[in-house]
Amino acid sequence: MLQGEIVNDWMVEFPDTPNLTLAKAIYKANPDVFPSIDNIRSIVRHRKGQSGAKKRKVATDKTLFQDEPNPFNPFDSLPEGLTYYDEWSPYHITGKRVLVLADIHSPYYDRPALTAALKYGKEKDIDTVLFLGDLIDHYAVSFWEKDPRKRDVQREIDMTVNILDVTRQTFPDAKMIIKTGNHDERMERYLKVKAPELLGIKALTFEEQFQTSRFDIDIVADKRLCKMGELNLIHGHEFMRTFFSPVNPARGLYLRGKEMAVCAHFHRTSEHAEKSMTDEVTVCWSIGCLCDLRPEYAPYNSWNHGFAIIYQQGKQFFMKNKKIIDGEVY
Repeated sequence: MLQGEIVNDWMVEFPDTPNLTLAKAIYKANPDVFPSIDNIRSIVRHRKGQSGAKKRKVATDKTLFQDEPNPFNPFDSLPEGLTYYDEWSPYHITGKRVLVLADIHSPYYDRPALTAALKYGKEKDIDTVLFLGDLIDHYAVSFWEKDPRKRDVQREIDMTVNILDVTRQTFPDAKMIIKTGNHDERMERYLKVKAPELLGIKALTFEEQFQTSRFDIDIVADKRLCKMGELNLIHGHEFMRTFFSPVNPARGLYLRGKEMAVCAHFHRTSEHAEKSMTDEVTVCWSIGCLCDLRPEYAPYNSWNHGFAIIYQQGKQFFMKNKKIIDGEVY
């Protein structure tokens, strides 16, 4: 059978690859041939003689049998564990001049602040735009108390697409990346809870709603890490409620991550640096937001407008954490 021939070829070429990893790779290359990753993994286990002593004994083709139990699974009857994410390796940003915009919360963005950030990036001839979370607010599908008169899902999506369109026109040759934040993920969460039958409909995916193929945008989802050399970039919701510092968000980021890192999420510009006993200096930053500073759920706050530009050369980087006051960049 075709399935068996494909699996055999992969097993011969990658004899030491763990079963689940191999099954995922085969499925990704041949999605129309196999019904699922688990189906492929079962075939791999059978070919290796790992489907139990009885099947191992009666098998006619033992050319790919492993003489000894797999070192990762010495108990032949113990199945391999599943993973939560299909892709968990960091997303590497290769740009040399990266404009970082975060917490726009469309349609509740601040037009002068967003304009100032885009204009500054244009003047600095940036080659990459990174939206570091909460590009859209998704007010209409929030689980928090909200005004039903303001529920307009399509309007939110249309205004967000307009922001992406303007950004692409401003930087026609730049790499564009969206790192999803907690607000960006609200739609999928809403569907999981309220309408699970609609999960998987192409028109409801983040990529389709925001026309990312049209604008040539990469999506970094599922709390996946972004990296620029030795610098880590997250939205800030990845640590859940264990990550918070009322005085300095950057310090909270340092206490949780203990590596060079940048986050958004807290809508505040801050920096924190500490030196180790061997004189290794670790610096963390949080960047300001580009949304309305007077939301109905928190009209009194310590937020500020801001963005960042990160210059990268090899593993070295230089961070410029900018504030915006009355439409002017400082």
